[in-house]
Amino acid sequence: MASGNYVENGSGRNNRRKRILESLRKIFVTEGQDVRGGNSEETPGFGGKKALTKEQRRKLRKKKLETRTFNVNQRLALADNYKGFVVLLFVFSHMAWQFNLDFPFPDWFFHYNPNSTSALFGFFNFSFMDIGPVTFFFITGLTMVKAFSNNARRAGELAAFKHFFIRNVAVIGFFFIARFVQFKMSGRNSLPWAFLISIGMTGVLLVPFMFSFIRRHWWLRLLIGIGILFAYHRHYDFLFEKLGAADGGIAACVGFAGVVMLVSVLEDLAEKGFLYYLGFSILLAAAAVLLKYKVEAPSYGKLNVSFMIMATLAMNIPYLFFYLLDFVIKKRQIPIIASLGRNILFFLLLDGIILYVVKVDKVLSMGQFLSVIGIVFAVYAAFGFLFDKTKTTIKL
Repeated sequence: MASGNYVENGSGRNNRRKRILESLRKIFVTEGQDVRGGNSEETPGFGGKKALTKEQRRKLRKKKLETRTFNVNQRLALADNYKGFVVLLFVFSHMAWQFNLDFPFPDWFFHYNPNSTSALFGFFNFSFMDIGPVTFFFITGLTMVKAFSNNARRAGELAAFKHFFIRNVAVIGFFFIARFVQFKMSGRNSLPWAFLISIGMTGVLLVPFMFSFIRRHWWLRLLIGIGILFAYHRHYDFLFEKLGAADGGIAACVGFAGVVMLVSVLEDLAEKGFLYYLGFSILLAAAAVLLKYKVEAPSYGKLNVSFMIMATLAMNIPYLFFYLLDFVIKKRQIPIIASLGRNILFFLLLDGIILYVVKVDKVLSMGQFLSVIGIVFAVYAAFGFLFDKTKTTIKL
């Protein structure tokens, strides 16, 4: 009898021990997670049988990465829609500038004309075509930090820095080669190589500001952007005397780097809420007006800090529209338009090729001009549809 009681009591203690262990397992170990930090279908150490294989763990890590980046990709839809719209606007403007037209056309689509009576000219002191460089760096700032962070999660911080640096150096080298080849073949340097080199040079200048603690804090990026632009203004004469060249040269790249850092906070503020984004936009407008009337008027020819801020304000206005549209379309990408935005460098280069190949000497009527624009837009739409269908993104 005593022996029986002993066995019964021992069995009760074992049951209580199992219940306690099961409770601890539920508290500290989530379903499918190995207590050692790995992942398994059944947890070793608490009645589990077998840990996942190396291949299964790799697939699970990939699934977790896709889950983490889903929200990031969803947020980038807004930027892609906006960039696609900018591509179409620039193509339209370039075509209007390229051809001789026999009908009135808004002069603010062309390069700045100081004799223009346009109210837009009177306030901004530049045209839509004048802000091409700042526009490119505006849209770069919208996605650069998020894209870099995605790359760092996927491949590691060091690999992300290496990729970012080599890619920008390659851009510089590629267009030096393209300029040399074109000169040997045609004796002309008509490629906009100076600006394209500034793309790579600006990227190189931004390398020190891509560390994770800077990427995580929008207010720190905002302060860095303001600091760069202040230094650009303070040392403007020295920079352009030593480093200035066509399209601003390396000197202007300092200002462009400030614009990129400044714009990089837009998406963070947009996520926080409309009032945050609106507050930033109001402060940006106030800074642009203050610089224009108290410091120096914006000048496309000089690429001064007033021009950098005013051009950023000009491109922020349509972005505000797309930010509000984003609520209506529920953060979805607009077919074809978003494809143009995802492949922006490809389509801008295609624009340059079309302008180089298509030569129309005669004066065009409005109907003829719209027909040409319709054909060009149809080509862009065909490429955009193809890229959407095949889920292709061309990274240049």
